[in-house]
Amino acid sequence: MPLQGPEELDALDRGIAALEQRRNELGDDVVDTALRPLLERRRRLVASGERRKLVTVLVADLVGSTPLTEALGAEAMREVIGRYFGHWREAVHEQGGEVEKFIGDAVVGVFGMGQAREDDPHRAVRAAVSVRPALARLADEVRARHGQVMSTRVGIDTGEVVLGRFDEWGDGDLVVVGGAANVAARLQTAAPPDGILLSAATARHVRGSFGLQDHGELELRGVDRPVRTFLVHSAAGSGFWSTSRGLEGVSTRTVGREAELARLTALFEDTVAERRSAVVTVVGDAGLGKTRLLADLESWLAGLPDPAWLLRGRAEPAHEGSPHAVLRSAFADRFGIRDTDPPDQVLAAWRRGMAAMAAGSVEGIEDVAAWLGFPVAEEAGAGRDVDPAALQRRARVALEAAVHAMCREAPVVLLLEDLHWADRPLLDLLTDLQARPRPLPLLVVATTRPPLLEEHPHWGEGLPGHHELRLRPLSGRDTARLVEEVLQRADEVPDWVRTLVVDTAEGNPFFVEEVLAWLVDVGAVRTTADRWTVSPTPVRPGTVPGTLRALLQARLDAVPSPERDLVDRASVVGRVFWDAAVDHLGTVSAAAPAEAYDELRRREVVHQRPTSAFADAREFAFRHVLLRDVAYDGLLTPHRRRFHARAADWLARTALESGRPDEHAGAVAHHLVAAG
Repeated sequence: MPLQGPEELDALDRGIAALEQRRNELGDDVVDTALRPLLERRRRLVASGERRKLVTVLVADLVGSTPLTEALGAEAMREVIGRYFGHWREAVHEQGGEVEKFIGDAVVGVFGMGQAREDDPHRAVRAAVSVRPALARLADEVRARHGQVMSTRVGIDTGEVVLGRFDEWGDGDLVVVGGAANVAARLQTAAPPDGILLSAATARHVRGSFGLQDHGELELRGVDRPVRTFLVHSAAGSGFWSTSRGLEGVSTRTVGREAELARLTALFEDTVAERRSAVVTVVGDAGLGKTRLLADLESWLAGLPDPAWLLRGRAEPAHEGSPHAVLRSAFADRFGIRDTDPPDQVLAAWRRGMAAMAAGSVEGIEDVAAWLGFPVAEEAGAGRDVDPAALQRRARVALEAAVHAMCREAPVVLLLEDLHWADRPLLDLLTDLQARPRPLPLLVVATTRPPLLEEHPHWGEGLPGHHELRLRPLSGRDTARLVEEVLQRADEVPDWVRTLVVDTAEGNPFFVEEVLAWLVDVGAVRTTADRWTVSPTPVRPGTVPGTLRALLQARLDAVPSPERDLVDRASVVGRVFWDAAVDHLGTVSAAAPAEAYDELRRREVVHQRPTSAFADAREFAFRHVLLRDVAYDGLLTPHRRRFHARAADWLARTALESGRPDEHAGAVAHHLVAAG
């Protein structure tokens, strides 16, 4: 039987290294020809996905399928099941998930199986919510034709699984093995008919985005401890600003962003005084507080004696390929338009909203609604018999006229979240606004992560209407202040908590809140009483908290496979690593290792340190310790052990050659122990 998994990789690496050593002897043509199938096989193994991953698993099943089959008959039931599976397949795929398998009349969908996304739990719940109308219509047909009741139960859990391929050559479909699949299946059996039951692990990601009802703790077969559960009772959350982060029920003041808020309020005042539009791009990594800054600006605006018109829009990964989704979300939020509203209600809400903002009489205002993608064309006569380009021209003229009309009544503030996921038309619109400021009291504040500036390196550069505001990590002092703020109900916060959070979060407010939430989960912080208590005995996370892992795993999964291979190996060496050490762990599959490191630096996964502890080796470090931890946690145990053994060998030999073996004895011992 052929070698598989780590053993085959080990053999391939030895063979590749042996051929490389004979390159001068055999010549480039011979060696390159011999290497080609080995490198291809190695690439396929590395990309095959065998690793630990955080995923969200959805399991759906028909209620009472056996008596339903007896009542309908096998042929009629086969038709019903086929349509039932088709609806689920479409819903799961539409949200970016994969149907891992159909078992009997059960559906198993996995989100994050290939390319992880930080909103995978949201996508799973959206899939379960969005399929309801189609299943309800199917159930109505079954009731009308056969007099039988058909309902579905859904369970969803987020947790770690192992993805693997178990055919002989490692080329088959990925198979999910792990606790999340089991918990989701058990939740499904515990859900009420037509109910969607979530574990606390999933609910933590999506609270604030969906209406949830606490369903209590359940004892699930095959699960060693009770699982707190939540029922999804509505598709709408509690408000525009997400409440899914941090500790539930704790309201905190903003820490360390006073200067940034002051700059935004000053820009608003200048915009009003000078009647000159401005666009502000707030740039910062995930979790640095961009959303909180916009929420604080909104609160400040609400306290002004002369109110402003406020619109809030948000781009989402699911909006990719959906033109104008961000502006559509801004007007939908302002006018109270829901995705499930019929066209006549949408048009009525659009007209009421525009009239309330003094823009109801603008010619062609319904064309704007049609251009943004609201289903109003037939009801309003908008966009009919007009080609898309003509509709766009008319709508843009009407939209500008509407904004002018609004600004005559009051200043207009447009808050846009996550511009890095925005569509091209919106970016073009903002670029035009930056290049040609209008004589209007109009302020646009848009948040983005650094990738937007990588794709558009000259964004706003030299344009008169643009301002850039960069968020930096909090200082150690402000991080400690935030710890005190989140744990405001505790009588005393031990020093070990501040030290743990400051060292782990590295100035990221989201990381601060999630590490503290993890301390609550493990019982180090008890929140059962009005006054909280914190254990005086220090604890340290054994794994990265789930919400952080989802965010960082999505970032790593976006790294191409050659560079990702490098990241995996480097994570075994440690947060600080050397390119020579990574090379020693095995042949890196990137064609040009120097370019691979450049790519990782560009993606802000690693950075090169100015000096190296070892001659003839470049020294690097992961940008964040948790990024390294997530990469390391994804490796299967056999891979870890093999890499640790090689890391120990490289470090021992290199330290000995440098004449300073004692300094690295502890690190060598760590790798040897981890190697088993």
